[in-house]
Amino acid sequence: MRKLSGVLTVLLVCLTLVTPALAMPDEPMVADEGGVMAFDVTGPMAPADLSVMKSVETASPVVGAGDTVTYTIEISNTGTFSVTDVVVSDDLPPILTFGVWLEGNDSSVIMQPPSIVWEADSIPAGETYRLRFTATVAPDITPQTMLMDVVNTAVYTSANGGSGSADAVFRMAMYLFMPLVMRNAN
Repeated sequence: MRKLSGVLTVLLVCLTLVTPALAMPDEPMVADEGGVMAFDVTGPMAPADLSVMKSVETASPVVGAGDTVTYTIEISNTGTFSVTDVVVSDDLPPILTFGVWLEGNDSSVIMQPPSIVWEADSIPAGETYRLRFTATVAPDITPQTMLMDVVNTAVYTSANGGSGSADAVFRMAMYLFMPLVMRNAN
């Protein structure tokens, strides 16, 4: 604990004992041997810390035309302070069409196909929000033996909790039709 000297110490102790609500509410108060309350200002202040995880669930290891996939986006504040002005955006790949909301569809979700944008004024420390929705692979894609990974990325920003992105990938079978050209021997 950092010790202040002279009159400032007396003033801080008096203010803390008389009106603790006026003191810094986000910092822990500790008492010394004499029962005098003071703030612990020696440890580092843990900032707001935002993270986003994204996953995809499929019915089979390889997805085909017309199949449905389920995306989950979890936005977590693992810091000790609220994260403010949070925006998470998810642009669906052209091969996918948004399906239905399974969890998290509220007034803070803005649908602008192919984009899904989720906004929050604040995420309190220790809180996690979850968005779950389905998307359907375009039915007019003709399957083939070629495999393709479909990557979907959620991008996040905030005023004080950082920014970044999270990916979810599924494997899709693509069928390609190649014309058979035969040459006449004559």
